[in-house]
Amino acid sequence: MEAKIRQGSAVAPLQPREVKTFSQDLSGNVRSVASFYKFVAIEHPATLVPSVRGLCESERVVGTVHLAQEGINATLAHDSRSVLQHLVDRIQSLRSFDGLEVKWSTAPAGQEVFLRLKVQLRKELVSLESGVVRVRPDKESKASAAQWDDLIRDPDSLLLDVRNAYEIGIGRFAGALDLSIESFGEFSEAAVRKLHGLEHRTIAMYCTGGIRCEKAGAWMQEHGFESVVQLQGGILSYLAEKRGAPSRWEGECFVFDQRVSVDARLRQGTHHQCHGCRHPVSAADALASKYESGVSCPRCADRKSETQKLRYRERARQEAAARARGGRHLGFRSPMPPASSLIRHRAAPTPQWDA
Repeated sequence: MEAKIRQGSAVAPLQPREVKTFSQDLSGNVRSVASFYKFVAIEHPATLVPSVRGLCESERVVGTVHLAQEGINATLAHDSRSVLQHLVDRIQSLRSFDGLEVKWSTAPAGQEVFLRLKVQLRKELVSLESGVVRVRPDKESKASAAQWDDLIRDPDSLLLDVRNAYEIGIGRFAGALDLSIESFGEFSEAAVRKLHGLEHRTIAMYCTGGIRCEKAGAWMQEHGFESVVQLQGGILSYLAEKRGAPSRWEGECFVFDQRVSVDARLRQGTHHQCHGCRHPVSAADALASKYESGVSCPRCADRKSETQKLRYRERARQEAAARARGGRHLGFRSPMPPASSLIRHRAAPTPQWDA
């Protein structure tokens, strides 16, 4: 390996490029999305909920914020990147949230990223079914994008994807071990089963934005794994550093919002979400005989009862009627386009990333 990675080391936080004016934000014809987290001890996180909610509401920002005794985790969206940056700056002024590492991505103007604002109190930011694990960021090793490429080329390294199977299905680093989990809570059980006897190997692990690796890495240290290196800032930061240049990443990256996926330039991807099982749907999936827009996809069509499908069809009809009236049906989810539109979307040229 060309790059040395020390225990407890980390690259400098990625600094988002400054957006100087509101008009510049709109000229890009995109909606900005900011994701960030920080593990830090908060004695009374409930007292921060009204403050964070008030800050977000004052800027008319939508998204999700989770607060817990172990820190903060958030993904927020707004038409103006400068408004989002201002909000992040204000959040950083609250207690121990300074030095947030922000991961930026975009969505087309008019695309719903989140339907509303949710600021929620959680027991943990991310949790494992095996029990509470304390994250100690100063004890964890992390690799930048350049270091990561060298690390995963090393034949002595074991590449580990800690995401869910349906996320891995649309994009991954080639050769990564898939734990075949459906939720992160299953990680510890799957790791015991699939990583037994590999405690002496160098484990190079990654996830979407880094937060799941923090918790997984802490668990692995507790269970005797000697060398665990995380991708700093996850896939999103890796793609941001690469800026569309050739990389080791293949496919698209699943995101937990209405965009469903982002491409290598952190623009909205080509996948949509099945309304029956919430898994990502590709253009090829949409051409399958078992795909029904707004109802089911090849993964879940045989598992859904006719009663469920009738309910989904009625919901889709009501949502379509609400859109025709210019409103939004209660319980609205982003509409699933027909297969033909998925194909056109997929064939469109890749837009340039502006951050």
